Amino acid sequence: MYRDGLVQTISLANPGIAGHRFQNLSLTNVNGSVVLASDIAVMGAFATDAADMVLAGNRVLVNGDFGVQGASGRLVMQNAADTLDVSGSVDFSGGSHTGALTEGFLRVIGDFSASGSATAFVGSGNHEVTFVGNGTQTVTLDNPGLTGQRFADLTSLNFSGVVAFSSTAVVTDTLEVDDVSVSRTAAGAAAGAVLDIRGTAFVGAVTSTGLPIRLVSTIAGPAHVFTDITFLSMNPADIQLDFELPGAGINFPLLLQNVAFDSPNFTTGAYLRTTRGSGVDLFSTQLLNPFPTGVTPPGYILGLNTLIDWP
Repeated sequence: MYRDGLVQTISLANPGIAGHRFQNLSLTNVNGSVVLASDIAVMGAFATDAADMVLAGNRVLVNGDFGVQGASGRLVMQNAADTLDVSGSVDFSGGSHTGALTEGFLRVIGDFSASGSATAFVGSGNHEVTFVGNGTQTVTLDNPGLTGQRFADLTSLNFSGVVAFSSTAVVTDTLEVDDVSVSRTAAGAAAGAVLDIRGTAFVGAVTSTGLPIRLVSTIAGPAHVFTDITFLSMNPADIQLDFELPGAGINFPLLLQNVAFDSPNFTTGAYLRTTRGSGVDLFSTQLLNPFPTGVTPPGYILGLNTLIDWP
């Protein structure tokens, strides 16, 4: 579809796999916008470099790959009902998405990538990405960071496969992973990739192969869940679990239950590190049923005004 510089609307009376649908869809309205007035289904690939591809409260079903491309290409999800379901891979290599992805759900069965501009993918607000595959799903962001490519809410429902990170992934709001596996690819290991959470974490029944987890949060205690976590094949230079509270006013413990750390021959790494950014309130971390037991420094690293209770 091409109608440069104008607003185009897509409306299907009976959208769906068995109804009105596109085989493949390419939007090239580089100076205008395309706004959905109904749900749409694309049986093959869907690519857009429209200045704004606006879901407007509708659902998009893509049976192939989905890509945002071109210098001005932008996906707009600002309605809580916005839903993008992709059976293939998702790639963001278009224009800036600052402020464009604030609501809705992006569910992907294949790989997820972002490249080019540091803001080619910027989730914020209540926007949620969920991995729903059943094999290996690879995540690659070439400019990750708090001011770069990042997720707002990130969830994995890939119960039988693994989400493999080839780069650091920053989650600015909520990470929720339960009964899943995550790992770090060879490229991710070379880049020092970590799962970097800057909000709230719910991590349960997770196996992490080679991938360190970092939490920087202004809250502690029961707001976060870390239970039944197993670390495997960790790099001896890495901190396997790294917690930081940058603010003041926190004085109750962070609880880690049934966490089994990997036991490499540490060089600069450790099982656990806690850091207090500011304030004199004690930041305490309590471990219940850890493996190994009886760990003392340098197996863990204590920052100023922090305490680790490791039985």
